[in-house]
Amino acid sequence: MIAFAIIDDFLNLNGYHEGFTNPSFPYKPLKATEIRVIEVQPGDWHDNVEVSLSHVSLDDDLPYEALLSTWRDTNLTRRILVDGQELRVTENLEIGLRHLRAFVRITLWVDAICINQHDTDERAEQVPRMKSIYNQSTKVVVWLGPEANDSDTVMQRLLELRDRYRRDRTPRPTL
Repeated sequence: MIAFAIIDDFLNLNGYHEGFTNPSFPYKPLKATEIRVIEVQPGDWHDNVEVSLSHVSLDDDLPYEALLSTWRDTNLTRRILVDGQELRVTENLEIGLRHLRAFVRITLWVDAICINQHDTDERAEQVPRMKSIYNQSTKVVVWLGPEANDSDTVMQRLLELRDRYRRDRTPRPTL
């Protein structure tokens, strides 16, 4: 519960982030147990970020990963293509999607894209489901942003601590 309290505060779930999405983007209404997910198409770094958007039921066992990213400055936006149509997202999210798609085609739930930020009724229904959405995902990917101010040094130290923790927890044979 503490982790979700922190995530709730981190995401500012009661806030409205109108500065970056297109109010005219043609979202289709969701049914009672549905959420939207995106499939990020693979591509080279300089290719457009392209995704397909689909509705899935939380009752189904569809594997997806949840992307948790910082909103940062909502006035800095970039264009992605959703089913061939332009959608403006934060610069930080676009960079994160660009990095993720370099590896494999990936199915993601991303609140900034999968919840229609301009539909207050939809937000009121979807935001309380976020705990279930994160819990039912196969993995939660956290994107804080590109390296800055020696953050790569901190990340390297965290990897070293992880490796040390794993090594210390590995059972050793008894003699």
